[in-house]
Amino acid sequence: DILLISPDDVYFHAHKNILSLASSFFQDLIPLVQNPSDGSLPIVYLTEGSNIVDKVLRFCYPIPDPSFADVSEIYQVAEATHKYLMNDVTNRLPSQLRNFVSIYPLHTFVVACKLNWKREVDIAASKVL
Repeated sequence: DILLISPDDVYFHAHKNILSLASSFFQDLIPLVQNPSDGSLPIVYLTEGSNIVDKVLRFCYPIPDPSFADVSEIYQVAEATHKYLMNDVTNRLPSQLRNFVSIYPLHTFVVACKLNWKREVDIAASKVL
């Protein structure tokens, strides 16, 4: 019952209640979004690309967590979940990052440092050194 639009013009139909439960940002924003007079869905334009929006939304719904192609995607999703105050989603991301530590230990270390995830920093550092 709300339309989220990414900058690459992908439209995501989402449920206001799900977004409000997952994000205090959306909980505060949704009451402010005007319903169009033509009966169409209210629209929120996002700044994240569709790939990142898709992954963020998959964490919000009761479906399996999304998979990640690389460490950069995890970083971008973490930044988005931090921006949209999705603490429960953000807290599920470190385990996703740990999946990459044996393949890309240095990149994992850098991302863990940027996100201030101390446990993942220690794990990645042990693989780098």
